[in-house]
Amino acid sequence: SDGRRSLSRFVPETSERQSDAGRIDDPYTAAAILASGAAEWTVRLWEVSTGQALRTLEGHQAGVHSVAWAPDGRVLASGADDRTVRLWEASTGRLLQLSQATGVEL
Repeated sequence: SDGRRSLSRFVPETSERQSDAGRIDDPYTAAAILASGAAEWTVRLWEVSTGQALRTLEGHQAGVHSVAWAPDGRVLASGADDRTVRLWEASTGRLLQLSQATGVEL
């Protein structure tokens, strides 16, 4: 692991999008959230305005090199050197889906 980090930020566009996503006080839809992946095999979610860590997502078996938000900010995808892509529910940290790459160089 070379200590690389991957960052992705979700910022709701309107208050309408916030209400579509659930409770307006839900920190995953009401504030700008930054997702980071690291060589430590984790994905972390951060509140941009305070720098506070909100949640750590665990499950990868190698360094996480990419993270990306779904357009509505409810789901976060992470890709790692363990040749997996994981889809996470951002508000709970629950793993929604695991995909294993086979025969493809990532």
